[in-house]
Amino acid sequence: PELVCLVESQGNVIRVNRTVEAWGLAQVLDVRGRDFHDLLHPGCTSPDCYLRTFLQTAYGEALRGRPSVLEARDPLLQRYLSICIRPVVDLHKDLASTSVIVVQDITERKQAEVALQRYAERLAVINEISQAILSARSSREIAQVALDHLKRLIPYQLGFIALAEQNGAVLSILSIMVPHPTSVLRPGYTFSPRVLRGIRSNQSPNVIRLTDVPGLSEAEREMMRVGARAYVTISLMAEGTFVGVFTLGTKDVKDLQQEYLDIAYEVASLLAVAIRHTQLYEELRHTNKELEAALRARDEMIQNVSHELCTPLTIIRGYTELMQEGGAGELTAAQKGMLATISTHSDRLLHMLNRLLTLQRLDSDVVEKVPFVPAAILRRIVRAWRATAERAGIELRLKISDELPYILANPDLFDQTMVNLLDNAIKFSPGGGTVTVRSWANNGSVFIAVSDQGIGIPAHALNHIFDRFYQVDGSMSRRFGGMGIGLALCKKIVQIHGGRIWASSPGEGKGSTFTIALPVAAPPEDDVE
Repeated sequence: PELVCLVESQGNVIRVNRTVEAWGLAQVLDVRGRDFHDLLHPGCTSPDCYLRTFLQTAYGEALRGRPSVLEARDPLLQRYLSICIRPVVDLHKDLASTSVIVVQDITERKQAEVALQRYAERLAVINEISQAILSARSSREIAQVALDHLKRLIPYQLGFIALAEQNGAVLSILSIMVPHPTSVLRPGYTFSPRVLRGIRSNQSPNVIRLTDVPGLSEAEREMMRVGARAYVTISLMAEGTFVGVFTLGTKDVKDLQQEYLDIAYEVASLLAVAIRHTQLYEELRHTNKELEAALRARDEMIQNVSHELCTPLTIIRGYTELMQEGGAGELTAAQKGMLATISTHSDRLLHMLNRLLTLQRLDSDVVEKVPFVPAAILRRIVRAWRATAERAGIELRLKISDELPYILANPDLFDQTMVNLLDNAIKFSPGGGTVTVRSWANNGSVFIAVSDQGIGIPAHALNHIFDRFYQVDGSMSRRFGGMGIGLALCKKIVQIHGGRIWASSPGEGKGSTFTIALPVAAPPEDDVE
C-alpha cells in the first residue's frame, strides 16, 4: 500500500518496492537511476509543479538531517498523497548521502474527512435553520431564513416555498430566494394543476427536468429564464395536513445528487412543522380575539340590560307597595294575594339583577377591605337563615372553632358569599335534611365549609360549577330556578380576597360541600394594644 524508494541526494532512484508496479508507474527493474519526480510525474516540465518544488526543498533538508512531510492532492495521479522524506543514517549515526521516500495513498482517508466535514457542516446549518425557524414570527420569515441558510449546503439557483390555500386546491408562492435582481418571480405565482397533482401524490423528493415538461407553469418558465434546467419539489406535510411545497431549481440535474436531496428533505420536514404551527398559532390568535370581543359584548349587554331592567322594576315595586298600603283603595283578599305574588317575584328579580351588577362591578372596582374575625358574621347569618331553613324542613347547624383568627375582607361581600352558599344548600336539599356551616383555621388560612345532604354534583360538573351562567341541569324543564351566577359571584369575591373556593361531592344524590379558604390577616393595631 505504500510506495517506498531509496534515492540519492540528487533524487535519483536507487531501489523501489513493487508498489510502483501496482500503481502502474513502472517496472521495478526499470526505475534505477530515474529521477523520482519523473517517476511520479512522467513528462512533467512545469516549474510550478508542487512535487518538484517540495522535493527540491526536502532534499536539502535531508542533507541537514531533517525530515519533510507533505499531504496534497496529486492532479496527475488523481489521488491524495502523503509524501515523507527522511535521511538515511549509518551504523555510526552519521548521515549517508541517501534518503528514503515513503508515499502513501490517503485518498480514502481524505474522502472520509471531507465527508465528515460536510456532514458536520450540514448538522451545523440544519441546527442554525432550526434555531432561526424557532425565532421566526411568520410563515414568510420562516421560509426566507431557511432558504438563506440552505444556500451554504446546496448549489441552487432559485428556491421558494409555495403554500396551499385553505381549500388545498391552489398553490401560490410565499417566499422567494433569487440570486440576481432580474427575476420577475414574485409572491402570487402559481403552479399548474399538473404540477399540483404530481406534488400531492408524492411526498418524497420529486426531481423534474424542465426540458422534459410540456406546458410550463409561470413558476417553471421563470426558473428556465434565470438559468435553472431542473428542479426538485418536496411536499410539505405536517400532522396529516398538506401545507404546501418546497422547491429548489438548479442548473443541472446532476446538482440534485442524493446527498442534496436528503438535506432538502430534512429541511422540508422542519419547514412543514414550523409553518403549520405558525398557521395554527395565527388561527388561535384570531379565535382568541373573536372570543374576547364576544365576551366583551356579552358583558356589556348584561350590564346594559341589568341597568335598563332596574328602572321599570323599581316602578313596579313602588306601585305594588302603594297598592298594598291602600293607596289605590280597598283591596279584596284575592287582589292582596296577587299583589303579594307580584312583590315576591319582583324582589327575586331584583335580587338576581343585583347579583349581575355586582359581578360586573367586581371586574373593575377596587374593593375596600378591613380586618375582622368572621365568627360573629357567620353566627348572624346562620340565625337569619334559620327561619327560611325551617320552612323548607331543613335543620341548619353551625360549628365554629373557639378561636378563629382575623381575615382581611370586605364584610358586605363576605356576607353576600355566605348568603349565596346557604341559599344554594337549602334550595337543593330535600325536606328533613341538614345543612352544616363549619369554620376552622389551619396552616395560615381560615376555612369555611357549607355542607348539605341534597342532590349532589356529578363528577363532570365539578370543574364547571363556578363558571358564569353554568347550570348542572341546563334543560328548559329543570327543577330549580336561578341564572347560574351565584357561584360565579362567590368565586370572584373569594379570588379578589386572595382565597380559594372549591366544591366536592360523593356523587348525585349524596350531597355536596363548598369550601372557602381565606388567608389569615394581622389583627388591627388597637386590638393588639
